Amino acid sequence: MAFYSFAVNVLLNYLFMKTFFQTFLNGGPALATSLAAYFNFFALFWVFRQRFGRLGTLAAMVSVAKVGVCSAVMGVLCYAMLRLSGFAGMESVLGRVGVFTLIIAAATGVYIWLTWLCKCEEVHEVYGIVKRGEGRGAGGVDLEA
Repeated sequence: MAFYSFAVNVLLNYLFMKTFFQTFLNGGPALATSLAAYFNFFALFWVFRQRFGRLGTLAAMVSVAKVGVCSAVMGVLCYAMLRLSGFAGMESVLGRVGVFTLIIAAATGVYIWLTWLCKCEEVHEVYGIVKRGEGRGAGGVDLEA
């Protein structure tokens, strides 16, 4: 699969640089690499599913969709706070650091709150790990031993 993904990457790079350079400019190689990575993922997923059967794909896709929606809302919030704060016009480095810290803290809080509301299992797992203490993995297994 690695060879096929590499071949897709080379082919797309060539295509984007020769045919669509005026459209993509220097973004062509990045787009080609991203598309090749998607090809690699789906090819490996298909092979894995052929060998091992069903993988709980629907549950995984629902989880990815929930996290994606929460991330999008957080991104919109970050953009709005950045615009409303006048961050770009600030001359004080200390002021910028303060506003930046507040934006990151607010965005993190909103993201965690949204994932909690959406009942994203991953957040509950992380909360359980933090609650049990450092050095412990899922199921309370000691990772430092």
